[in-house]
Amino acid sequence: MTLWVVFQDTDFCQSQWEERLYNAIVGVIYCFCFFNLKEGRSRARASAFYIVVITENFVFVAVYGLVVGTNGLCIGGFAIVGAGTLLGLSSMLLYYRLVKVLRYIHSPL
Repeated sequence: MTLWVVFQDTDFCQSQWEERLYNAIVGVIYCFCFFNLKEGRSRARASAFYIVVITENFVFVAVYGLVVGTNGLCIGGFAIVGAGTLLGLSSMLLYYRLVKVLRYIHSPL
């Protein structure tokens, strides 16, 4: 995930070493959730991020199944990863459709 941060070409720190440390810390955060690093719309970046994460999850379970062999644990892993993915995506879609305000609220001055 640190590569994801490096490819976004951030410039938050003054020195190159501070920037590398910052990239590593944000890379750890990215292991758990999407963190918007740039101003502006983030729909495309968030979508690409979650596509990468979902693909990684299913590929890791598939590689485990190939190495260990197809057994109940592998099938259970696919079921848990699939159910967690569906639950997470549906929760995000509900949040962004019903709760999150997508338009700017203009107040008359």
